[in-house]
Amino acid sequence: MTDQLSRTARRIVDEHGEFLLLVLLFTAFRVLALILLRPGGFIYDYSDYHFFESFAAFSDEGFYPFVHYWMEYPPLFPWMAVIAYRAALHFPLWTDPRLAFYSLVGMELLPFEVGTLVLLYLLARRIYKQTIALRVAWIYALLFVPLYTWTGWFDTMPLFFLLATIYLLLDRRALFAGVALGIGFMSKVTPLLVFPVGWAVLGTARDDLRLAWLRPTRRTVRFVAGFLGTSLAIAGPFLWRNPALLLASFRSMFGRSSWETVWALLDGYYGYGLLGGNRFDPHPTFATHPTRLPWPAITIAFGLLYLALFLRARTWSEPKRLVAFVGTSLCLFLLYSKGYSPQFLIWVLAFLVLLLPGFRGVLYALLLSGANIVEWVFYFIVFPHEHTLLAAAVLLRTALIAALAVEFGVQYLGQASTFARARKWTATAFALLALGLFVVGIPHLTTVYATARLQANPYRGALTRLQARATPGSLILLTDDAAYRDLYPFLWREDHLRVLRAGNDLGGLTGGHDEVWLLRGETPLDAAVGDEAQRWLDHCYGPAPKTQTKQSVLRRYTGGC
Repeated sequence: MTDQLSRTARRIVDEHGEFLLLVLLFTAFRVLALILLRPGGFIYDYSDYHFFESFAAFSDEGFYPFVHYWMEYPPLFPWMAVIAYRAALHFPLWTDPRLAFYSLVGMELLPFEVGTLVLLYLLARRIYKQTIALRVAWIYALLFVPLYTWTGWFDTMPLFFLLATIYLLLDRRALFAGVALGIGFMSKVTPLLVFPVGWAVLGTARDDLRLAWLRPTRRTVRFVAGFLGTSLAIAGPFLWRNPALLLASFRSMFGRSSWETVWALLDGYYGYGLLGGNRFDPHPTFATHPTRLPWPAITIAFGLLYLALFLRARTWSEPKRLVAFVGTSLCLFLLYSKGYSPQFLIWVLAFLVLLLPGFRGVLYALLLSGANIVEWVFYFIVFPHEHTLLAAAVLLRTALIAALAVEFGVQYLGQASTFARARKWTATAFALLALGLFVVGIPHLTTVYATARLQANPYRGALTRLQARATPGSLILLTDDAAYRDLYPFLWREDHLRVLRAGNDLGGLTGGHDEVWLLRGETPLDAAVGDEAQRWLDHCYGPAPKTQTKQSVLRRYTGGC
């Protein structure tokens, strides 16, 4: 037995050695990032982990998800968050009380993050030769958005189960595919996209009978049984305890308002996803803003498009076409969906690296990542009133996903030569468009940013007075070194700023300046040099009246020494 395990391990290392090195480094990178990095960097400090902790903390009062309140997604992950929260309570608090909970949630999700990389590699081996499979793995491993998403959101978990379902379907392991799909569905509804594919793949093996897969087979029965049995095993206790709360979760997915999509722009909504209603009320109103869009007609249109593509399948036995159809379905679903949250991008990226594992695919991935970060961070955090910025990001991302729907659809239909030249240059055209938008938008956004930071500047009173009264070329001496950094971006073009230190030659510093300003604040530096500098300037230029502002005292000296 030991010899057999040893031979098996040696064979795996010989066959997958390069990939195993990547998995090892990928895992270590994630663990260290979880401990030492934070979502948002120094722009903002927030992720959905904060939201997860907030609802898990209801357990302090004896309230639990789907027993006492509903959530906007199925029960599996909310209960994982509660378990992590209750476990974190056993750790004495660090200076930042989030440490234990955030670390435990990240470690709960780490197997799915690593598993996603493994499944992408294994699926790529079913489609390509070994070298391309390795390329698929390292492209995904080096993308930033999957790492960022894992450190603050939980979408890597349902993505893992969607990919696991596809892999198991390719192996015709019907029952396990159904189980994987059931677990994925109980973490998020998106994996359900693969259910029709599962039925078709596990139907009759005769490719010459176009719709023969419609008839149930033993495999399809096992697949459905695995899916329903797993789903009911997870949801059953909550259906028995309080079915209205579980149903509220699924109703919220259809009843909520649009956000961050073309549909939201048409509704005139420029915010992020909000959900109305009290979580402890099983019959709330989920919508937060009205819509005039004809959703029944939109739903029928997308449904017919999906059905037309589905029925075009000549065979479900080719791995690449199967993966391409799921990728196309995912893109159509995102185009149809009322709402979009930036963490959804990892779903697209997984299929993008599988189906376009080259320069063009990387370019698409970088463009989508750029649009995502503009929307995710810069619009909502830095420029929340620049609706044009959100519209540009949403429209660019929507156009990119539509282009990928075509790319994947062409692969699914087996028509790689269709519009080959046009598709070859599409990503480049999008890159040029994105560059043009950046060049056009950056001057305006720079002005908006500067204006916003001026309004928030703690030394705004002193800054406003200096901008209004200081003569170009004036010397501004400061005994508040924090003020230097706040004032410099607004004054450096016309004025000279200098932080004073003990022993400075004031005569040398002020020489050649007919106007000198002294800015003093209540700082240790001011206590050391402020009085001496003021006495010297009073003696040299003559006493100057002071202007008191919120954070500092200003004196203006003129006339020369």
